[in-house]
Amino acid sequence: MIAFSFFLKRFMHSQIAGRVALCLAALSLTDCTVGKVHTSSAPNGYRLRMVAEDARGGGDSAISPDGRKFLTSLRRSGNWDIWMFDIAAGSWSQITRDNADEFEARWSPDAKSIVYTSTKNGNKDIFTQVLASGATRQLTDDPEDDEYPVYAPDGKAVSFTGGRWKDGRQFFTVGLDGTGRRAISGAPSKAGACSFHPSGESLACHTYDTGTGNVYLYPRYGNGARVQLTNGSFWDYKPTIAPGGEWMAFSRSEEGPSAIWLARFPVGEAFPLTTSDSDDRWPTWSDSGHELFFHRLVDRGKAVILFDPATGSRTEVVGPEDAPGAATMSPAGDRVAYGTRVTGKERLRVRDLSSGRVQELKLDLPEDAEASFPRWSPTGGQIAFAVKTGMRWDVAVTSAVGGPVRVLTSSIANARGIRGPIDWSPDGKRLVFHVSTRPFEANLYLADVASGALQNLTNDNWFSEAPSFTADGKAITFMSTRAGNWTWGFFEMELATGKVKLLLGPDYVEKNYPRSNGGGALLWSEFEPGGHEVLALRNRAGVIAKFASPTGWARWPAFAPDGKRVLYTAIDHRVEYWLAENLHSPDSPIVAARNRNPEISETEPKGSGPNRSAKRASPVQMHHR
Repeated sequence: MIAFSFFLKRFMHSQIAGRVALCLAALSLTDCTVGKVHTSSAPNGYRLRMVAEDARGGGDSAISPDGRKFLTSLRRSGNWDIWMFDIAAGSWSQITRDNADEFEARWSPDAKSIVYTSTKNGNKDIFTQVLASGATRQLTDDPEDDEYPVYAPDGKAVSFTGGRWKDGRQFFTVGLDGTGRRAISGAPSKAGACSFHPSGESLACHTYDTGTGNVYLYPRYGNGARVQLTNGSFWDYKPTIAPGGEWMAFSRSEEGPSAIWLARFPVGEAFPLTTSDSDDRWPTWSDSGHELFFHRLVDRGKAVILFDPATGSRTEVVGPEDAPGAATMSPAGDRVAYGTRVTGKERLRVRDLSSGRVQELKLDLPEDAEASFPRWSPTGGQIAFAVKTGMRWDVAVTSAVGGPVRVLTSSIANARGIRGPIDWSPDGKRLVFHVSTRPFEANLYLADVASGALQNLTNDNWFSEAPSFTADGKAITFMSTRAGNWTWGFFEMELATGKVKLLLGPDYVEKNYPRSNGGGALLWSEFEPGGHEVLALRNRAGVIAKFASPTGWARWPAFAPDGKRVLYTAIDHRVEYWLAENLHSPDSPIVAARNRNPEISETEPKGSGPNRSAKRASPVQMHHR
């Protein structure tokens, strides 16, 4: 067996990228033809086609080897189950049926079985299931979570990610009888997910070790060092290599929605296959190499609603024509400020509730700047908001009538993920918000509005997000994973002492955006068993009531100034499933890229890969992986 690094060097001096990429992954001088290289043109032209959609869908989707079906997870039965969709027939069929959550399903090479992640034993473990009989087998049984399984090309083993959260994660392989578990990634790290090279001798995996999401090639049997395939400021994840070995697809995000990107494997320049305002994630190839499948997460604002939990009455204060985002009500209760994306960029608008008049908040910002998540100050004279200039979001303040903008967070190095709920202290002197500066972390900050001084409230290994002040201004309410094992809970931090107490949870139920009022009530949004996001309100006595929105999913709730009514945004949420078809036809992006660069340069530096910009930290919502 020849060392892994030798084949990297051999690749650098080769002339034809596709064939030598196969030799690189095969790790053998004689085994350089693993399967067919699919380069012939398909009968029809290239196209992107949405093949299905579901409001209760998750991600983790995978195309079948023959390209005719796909697997995904749906919340149709009250929890996550694996479902299969027949593309030609347009029909769904349910695969798993129990009270646990099952997700991240992938096909066996012969399409007779699937492998998936399940919580049926309390935490995440890996299972297989024969499709014809429904017979299941458990492959892992660990106190730590195991996830992201995928079959080896020979169907005799499964790769997965496991180990202690944070720096203790590793990539493993295990036999189909649950034996022969082997770590392939060396030392534990911030490990993501893998897929096999078609040779079966190596795996393309993403990690978060460098502060960004990067893709590496790992030898399956540990006979050499990993090879870095992407490197830069982007967040690259969920890589997959085409059956012919010539192309790698992956999801890429900077500071916003992900897109599907392609790159010549292993060191070609990357280019986007998709571009949209929504998140395109987790590509998988069919065996022919002519189809690439992915899912798209779509969220569009339908209305801003003023809701009275006591009477059940709802008043639409912003309509669907504005595609509204998060909203805030003025202290006098006469105006609502909200984000909107109808112009292609996120802007702030203000609606007068008496006259119905709408005005865009004119801000002294560059034309390509964006603004969202407004929050009115207690005095009504200012609005705090998230602002994007260039590729970075920050926290800023402006007058309630617009004009000059003062950015408060520009001194925070490597700041990412700032776009989210902001809150004012009751005296109007401070702001609280969250910032991501490292993978697997989001910390809370206070900003003194007058001086600009910043205070880091949390600096730990958890996600702490969506903070808001209590009514007396002495504490912060926030959501966090600080209870461990990727579970969400609501917490309260006493500002004078830094003491943190648990308010609700923790559990695996996704709960977001907690807010409290002066009467001891706690408000948030929550995903109920049917898969919809609803309002939840816990009163002072601890009784929880839940309210579904008839006009869409309920998100970003906040108490109105009277502390009784609730302002929230109704969201049109769905997951779309897309196919890129006929990828080797003459008009496809792949053929265009091949024609631009038919051979890989012999001088391509090691580790340069599909981007070379400066290293930066991980992007917003990286926990929604």
